[in-house]
Amino acid sequence: MAERYNLKNIRSLLTEGFTDEELRRLCFDMPAFRPVYDELAGHTGKAEIIDRLIEYAERKALFERLLALAQQLNPARYAIHLPYSEKSESSIIIGDVDGDIHGSIIAGRDVLIEPGKIVTEGYNVSAIRKLILTTFNDETLTTFCYDHFRTVFNSFFTKITFQDKVQLLIEYCVNLELLGQLLVLIREINPTAYAKIAPSLQISVPRQLDTKQSETWDDYINRKLLKQNYVYLDDLDLIPESKRREALKVFEAKTTYDLIYNADKSCLMYRYWPQLKALNGAWDTLRDCLNSDIDTFASQWAIFAQTLEDVLGVGPVSTPQPASRYNRIVGYKINVGSAFEGLNLPGKLLLCAAQYPQPTLAEIEGVYHLVRNQHHANIALLVLFSDSNHAQQIQLKLDRNFKRSQACDIIVLTYAEISSWLKTDSPLDEIRRTVLKQVNLKAVSPFVINGPTPENMFFGRENELRRIRDHLPHQSFAITGGRRIGKTSIAQRLHTDYLPAANFYALYQDISFIFNPEQFLAIRLDNWQPTRPTQVPATIGDLLAAGPLDRPVALLLDEADKLVPFDRKLGWPIFNQLRAAANTGYLRIILIGERQLRESMQDSRSPLFNFTNDILIGRLNFENVEKLITQPLEKLEIIYDPRIVRRIYEFTSGHPNIVQRLCQQLIEILDTRNDRKLTLDDVEGVVNNPAFQRDDFLNTYLSQATILEHILTIMLAKAGQISNLAAIRHVLRQELGLDPSARELNAALRRLVDLRSILNHTSQGYTFAVSAISLVINQSGAIATADLLEQYVEDYRTHGDKTLEEIDAMEWA
Repeated sequence: MAERYNLKNIRSLLTEGFTDEELRRLCFDMPAFRPVYDELAGHTGKAEIIDRLIEYAERKALFERLLALAQQLNPARYAIHLPYSEKSESSIIIGDVDGDIHGSIIAGRDVLIEPGKIVTEGYNVSAIRKLILTTFNDETLTTFCYDHFRTVFNSFFTKITFQDKVQLLIEYCVNLELLGQLLVLIREINPTAYAKIAPSLQISVPRQLDTKQSETWDDYINRKLLKQNYVYLDDLDLIPESKRREALKVFEAKTTYDLIYNADKSCLMYRYWPQLKALNGAWDTLRDCLNSDIDTFASQWAIFAQTLEDVLGVGPVSTPQPASRYNRIVGYKINVGSAFEGLNLPGKLLLCAAQYPQPTLAEIEGVYHLVRNQHHANIALLVLFSDSNHAQQIQLKLDRNFKRSQACDIIVLTYAEISSWLKTDSPLDEIRRTVLKQVNLKAVSPFVINGPTPENMFFGRENELRRIRDHLPHQSFAITGGRRIGKTSIAQRLHTDYLPAANFYALYQDISFIFNPEQFLAIRLDNWQPTRPTQVPATIGDLLAAGPLDRPVALLLDEADKLVPFDRKLGWPIFNQLRAAANTGYLRIILIGERQLRESMQDSRSPLFNFTNDILIGRLNFENVEKLITQPLEKLEIIYDPRIVRRIYEFTSGHPNIVQRLCQQLIEILDTRNDRKLTLDDVEGVVNNPAFQRDDFLNTYLSQATILEHILTIMLAKAGQISNLAAIRHVLRQELGLDPSARELNAALRRLVDLRSILNHTSQGYTFAVSAISLVINQSGAIATADLLEQYVEDYRTHGDKTLEEIDAMEWA
């Protein structure tokens, strides 16, 4: 290959400038590179695609065509990762354009540009930067780039700082001479700030030598650091001696590497450099054991893994165990601390090695036996002693042959990747990124579709939790709300955190399986928080009969709706006992339920009337929906268009379970196409999917709704707005031949307003609080809606205002 190309920069350009899918399309769309596309498999990783592209471009002399295409598709990244390595005959070290130009000529050296300083003509870059910082914050700048500078937006990556986004935008506009266009757009957005800064925007600085093939001081220091693992002031001979110390200081402040100085601050090095040397030594010893017996190799592997734990700062969570093995595959579980916090991944990670210099697929197939049968894991790292190309080939073959059949993710890597973790300011984050590049996203997604949400996915109920905690010493509570709205999640947070901290013994019990008083009173009490009392009541019956303990007791009864019907038939024996015990003062009751519990609380003949203080759980506000969406996506290292948050909120109206169902479908889309970028089109594809609208959206909002609630929802969607109860009764009589009583109709409407949070009731009448419900129903078509109404009308005439679940139970009985 001609020496004019910088392979390292070309690889960085392709890696950071394009996704896997974009590289595939590039190969497919360009006939010259179609042979590369034809050799790609469905699970070919990004690194291997890039290797094949570079190798093919070199062999076929196609680098110019490849680079021209890369520059056209992503000019911002092209300007950063300069692909040519030609040397200018005489080069100038260029300093601050706002001050003097350093004129020192160094023969045969690259041009270096001081970081953050761009040679331009006609504009003061410092003033433009100030204007951008005044006009935008992180979110609004991201949206601005998406709308006007899509190439810059596509170069943003997860965790990129606001300052770096500003720098990328400026560099892009400078390289393509778009600063004028940028200023016009900013003037429209923020005319006041523009007017203040306008006098300083124009300057007269002649353009210096073409710097397109130059590196900045930051690039230069980074190159030295990667090569040596440290940088002395004397190493920086291309930077003026008077500015070397400042250059190191600026680089150290901006880089993601975890760096420290030596005693006299003449050398910058990786913080973990001493530990890295120890780990390097352990690795070298391990390599020497490749030809030893398996026992020696396994023992040394355990030493290496323990050294890695020490370097990561997590240490072993228990007494170190010997390495496990299967044939010539060894494994050791290391503690990874908080690396996978918030994800469905374990806190300990199985680290495996194969005792082969260049293993074949058959030789390492046994890793699955080790992972699945001995450790019962579904993910492991497999470290090979070969180079990265061979490791990528093994990864590809494992994925092709075993990933689906074994239901297990084996992530292949080399020692170079492990050591790279320790060169950053957050090695545990690097471990997470390594795993997330290869793991099945669906398997590790933290979004919860069924059941209560874990603490890391719990947002927006702090007011309700504090209210119950602060007032529980004086009164009992009922937590009511629609299906999957978060009632059980609130109850569990009260049980494990809030009530123990308020000096309560807390007991949580699901009573959905109870069908008579004897069963209820015989429930064993095993789930005490924070500890079990000294003299612990064995059952609920014992608790109700016992006197005060050394602290008050809070009894949380979930699915209390199931208890109401048969307890009412028996004359309310259970709830009378609960009320009597609560009146003694040593016991407080927290009931969790839906329609039947809420209606019994409003019945003056019921012991639940005026017994509890009702906490009605509704939808989340935008701020908490934003956290529910973005925090998991960022944990998964997924890049997303910021506008998706608003779109998801507008469609779901903040129902937490529907938000998570929608996000889980987005995760499945990314996993299917092996991508990590979410777009607004992805969200539109889900919300307009009839199956999602029916199964995840409508069925969640209307789960446990009565037949009359279903009928009213459809009728209101067709009408748009109905003014009052009389008007609704008129429509039901005229169009459906139904004549429910005013009391029954009013109760159904109140449930749609309060319990389901679907309707608003104002002085103008009833309208949808969840506007998407009307849109979804009307999109389903007149015939489908008429058929559904016909079924509901028949059910109502036959069974009355029951839920669909109650009707199904009656028909099965």
